Amino acid sequence: MITKILKKFQILAMIPLLLVAGCSNDDDGSTPVVSPAVVGTNPDVDGIDVAINTSIEISFNKAMETSTINTSTYTLVTETTNVVGTVTYLNETAIFSPASNLQWNTVYTATITSGAKDISGNPLAANYSFSFTTGIETDIIAPTVVLTDPIDNAIDVARNKAIAITFDENMRAASFTATSFSLVQGTNTISGSIEYANNTARFIPRYYFRCWLKLHCYRY
Repeated sequence: MITKILKKFQILAMIPLLLVAGCSNDDDGSTPVVSPAVVGTNPDVDGIDVAINTSIEISFNKAMETSTINTSTYTLVTETTNVVGTVTYLNETAIFSPASNLQWNTVYTATITSGAKDISGNPLAANYSFSFTTGIETDIIAPTVVLTDPIDNAIDVARNKAIAITFDENMRAASFTATSFSLVQGTNTISGSIEYANNTARFIPRYYFRCWLKLHCYRY
């Protein structure tokens, strides 16, 4: 009887050892890989009206290995062209600086590949890309007059002559009004209508000019 009881205690004593051994087989002691991630961009994803002299930035959630942030892993392209530029890394941010201004009104796509790694050697889980669109070109050059008909100080001009002013570029037709385009003699304003087509504004007098009348045409 005593022998049977001792055997039962021996069996019970072995059970915790077996359980501990079974649990330890499921843990190999390895550290899980945590890939770096993109947390921000400049310009914004799908940004519009982006300045053509901007640098493109991609920010990460951890420190990256500088040597893996280069022109092979970080590129900027249009639909048909690879943009030439330099790549730098500062404060957890990869910066692509184009060698020259970007094109107006163009879609660009920036890509950082999984070749970029953090300082522990962990790569991005996958390539990351985003796009943006540059702004429409702003015209800051004032138009100039290239031709008048009749010419300045002309004489013997027909009494029913329409006065024409031609510009070096296309103009906004609505900008030609009685205030911006006028014909005067002394202090008297000549009445008439204004037309615009093919870079040329024309003032059409309502009545015939009087003979020997000196007229002045103004475009403001």
